[in-house]
Amino acid sequence: MGNRNEPCPCGSGVKFKKCCLGKATSHAPAAPSQASNSQVADSMNAMMGFPGLSPYSVAKISEDPRSAGQDRRLRRLIERGIRDGWTIMKVQRLTTQAIEAQLAAYGVAHSRERFLRLAEGRDSAWSISEVWLERDDVTCRGTEVDFLGLAACELWKRYSPERPSVEMIDDWMQEGYSLVEERKGAQACDLWWKVWCTLSPRFLPSMTTMNSTSPVFNGLQSVFNWSQDFENELFNPSLHDQRYATMGSQYCTEWIAQFRDESDLVQLNFRRALSSHLHRLGQSERASELLHELVEKWPENVWGYVALADAYSHFFRSERICPYDPEKAERYLRRALALQTLRDGDRIMLEDRLEQLHEGAAP
Repeated sequence: MGNRNEPCPCGSGVKFKKCCLGKATSHAPAAPSQASNSQVADSMNAMMGFPGLSPYSVAKISEDPRSAGQDRRLRRLIERGIRDGWTIMKVQRLTTQAIEAQLAAYGVAHSRERFLRLAEGRDSAWSISEVWLERDDVTCRGTEVDFLGLAACELWKRYSPERPSVEMIDDWMQEGYSLVEERKGAQACDLWWKVWCTLSPRFLPSMTTMNSTSPVFNGLQSVFNWSQDFENELFNPSLHDQRYATMGSQYCTEWIAQFRDESDLVQLNFRRALSSHLHRLGQSERASELLHELVEKWPENVWGYVALADAYSHFFRSERICPYDPEKAERYLRRALALQTLRDGDRIMLEDRLEQLHEGAAP
């Protein structure tokens, strides 16, 4: 079926993770009411052809009725699971003493000291529950097993907040998306900056594409999707607050250094974003140089020419990175039109830009 970073095969044009994940869940071999989140995650990963959907991600999906889409049967299962089973929210509401007592009732030989020893060398809190299942005389069965993973995630937050687990990072990432939906973009950027500052030191030098980071982070959202969403979201607040331009400049610079083998288009987009942030920080000369480097580094990519044409024309009239020169803008657009690899959609876009350039109206 492809991976969760690709467009959904249903033809909607939306990324699969944001489109038919709920539908796929409804056809998973193990229903949420009959199996633990770990079992459901294994079934979904095998069925859908992408690895790494974590039990914690399944727990989040299983607590959100929106995950069911139009599937009434799945919605009923989710609602029943929320009512009768262990959920992230229910465990969060328990006191630490209550969590520890429930672990003991399920046969886990738990202590704070043992938990912290198990956390050493780990990034996933849920993985501690797998140790309990393997080594302890655990009595819980079926969906009761979910309590162990959820308890481990919650206890990590309380015992070791200075070293965030991947589940904590996943929560921050999703909270950022909620803030975006509430039109609180600046707050989302503040939270996502914390995500980046926590995640990026864990990336190995060999992780030169975003998808190669999956051993470090597998959450409800992929690094591939989220990294680009963060870059896009930084644009608006950086227009009015230099703090976000500084944030954007550092983020784009570090991203470019880490993911040097990422696709040409994404590389180009991050450099174009970096150019804008540098300009807002008063480094217009370096910003202009970056734009000109795009066509030198990727001479067959149409978007490098578009970036330069925009910079020399009225398309960027709110921030003049390059001197206004519509003739030069037209030359870059015509160079793009002459590319042998030009696709029909790109040709239409370029011709439309040329028309608007002659009209002197912003797109």
